[in-house]
Amino acid sequence: MDLTKLEDLINPELMADMICAKLESKIAVIPYAKLDRTLEGNEGDTITVPYYGYIGDAVDVAEGEEIPIRKLTTSTKQYTIKMAGIGTEITDKALTCGHGDPVGASTSQIATSIDSKCDNDAVSAMYEAKTIFDSKKVIAYDGIVNALDLFDEEVDTEKILYVHPKQKTQLRRDPEFISKEKYGNEVMMTGEIGMIGGARVIASKKVKLIKYELDNASGTITIVADSVSENGTQKHLSTVMKNFVGELKVGNKVKAVEKEYYLNPIIKLEEDKESELEVPALTYYLKRATNIETQRFSKRRCTEITGDQMYVVALTNETKVVILKSLAVASV
Repeated sequence: MDLTKLEDLINPELMADMICAKLESKIAVIPYAKLDRTLEGNEGDTITVPYYGYIGDAVDVAEGEEIPIRKLTTSTKQYTIKMAGIGTEITDKALTCGHGDPVGASTSQIATSIDSKCDNDAVSAMYEAKTIFDSKKVIAYDGIVNALDLFDEEVDTEKILYVHPKQKTQLRRDPEFISKEKYGNEVMMTGEIGMIGGARVIASKKVKLIKYELDNASGTITIVADSVSENGTQKHLSTVMKNFVGELKVGNKVKAVEKEYYLNPIIKLEEDKESELEVPALTYYLKRATNIETQRFSKRRCTEITGDQMYVVALTNETKVVILKSLAVASV
């Protein structure tokens, strides 16, 4: 007689394959990140990325004269692999009597959770870019093209502009904005809403609205731990971090900005034909693909399912990211 055993219902290897498939498709929502699997199966928890300085344009050389020799300059950055993990717990009763598919739900939830963490890390890496254009106005064509010009290109290449959903109305009222419904071809990016200044526009709630800035000398708001109740001029770290760019610690002081503003990332996607060595804006280094493990707790008649992934997302080419600073509300 064939018995249906618990391991038939919860198959870690099958779940891992399903989650990897989901993540592979979800990573496409970060089209500016290159997926790099070279770390898989190799020792070590850090990766060193080399950067080569440009030797300059070639020069005219007269007959009999020596070709000039330029020194090749290099620099490196190191990134440490991290592990993101999450889990669920399913009781035997839920498996046998529950409505729906608890194993499938767990698979989907773990995939979504890991993907969201990777995406958040990509956004954080993107905001490490140092090139910022302050438009001093709400988002509009003039500010966007001025920011795009900071890429200093001779030939325009494909780019993505990320806007907050609350900025969509401002853009749609701009006469230079081309809605995706007016395209002569299909949209290329997931979530693409249109184009402006040659950049494809994607709306994302992960675009930062800045309300606070660090001011340890005279800041009026003290950052406290989440376990401490908010009182007077204190605010929780998690409350402020979502409206702050950079890192804050408990005890830091911040102040409210005079005018709230968005930081809209612009990512250059295409290969730079003028460059000797092509490096993507963001790279997603995968050390170990999704790993699923289960643990049985017989006294409680339940099974714990956990998933993790080892990776790091890094800003590997700052010249391919420009941050547009645009006011949340028009000045009066």
